[in-house]
Amino acid sequence: FLSAFTAVFLIYYLAADGPRLRVWIARLLPERWQRIFTTTWDLTTIKTGGYVSARVVLATINGGTSALVFLLIGMPSWLALGIWTGVVAQFVPTIGTYISIILPVLVGLLSPNPWIGVAALVWAIIYQQVENLTIEPRISAKAVDVHPAVGFAAVMIGSALFGVAGALLSIPVVAVLLALTDIYARRHELLPE
Repeated sequence: FLSAFTAVFLIYYLAADGPRLRVWIARLLPERWQRIFTTTWDLTTIKTGGYVSARVVLATINGGTSALVFLLIGMPSWLALGIWTGVVAQFVPTIGTYISIILPVLVGLLSPNPWIGVAALVWAIIYQQVENLTIEPRISAKAVDVHPAVGFAAVMIGSALFGVAGALLSIPVVAVLLALTDIYARRHELLPE
């Protein structure tokens, strides 16, 4: 909790005073490095903002549709569980989808009508397939321009090396590295086979 609280304040201060920090750091660098630094800073801002906005859109879609389904099947606390499902599924990397549905399924199974838990599980499986195959690739591709396989590998490596923070930051970092490669890498003609 303390780490999350500290991270929120750090993000707030960086966002509020980001332009001044960018100028201050750029002035510390020699002229030839200033352009690379400002390009990297700008790309990081764009890619991270795109990633977060894509997650917010996906969380809204997931949470809204889940809340509606939970209401229709008679789930107790349907709105809170819908919001829980959307936020956890989108903001907890790799395993968030599984964690997000455990609570609604348990609430449904422990309710007077245990079939509600089974219905919530069926809904989660169907929704995840639809999201993974149609909604998520379109939204994420526009936001960060990272191939899904590369994104998955980045999350796995990031979480193995740096835990939850590495998993959360891995896709924006890979997106920035790919964008910098596109800008600064030298391209060659492809030899005929």
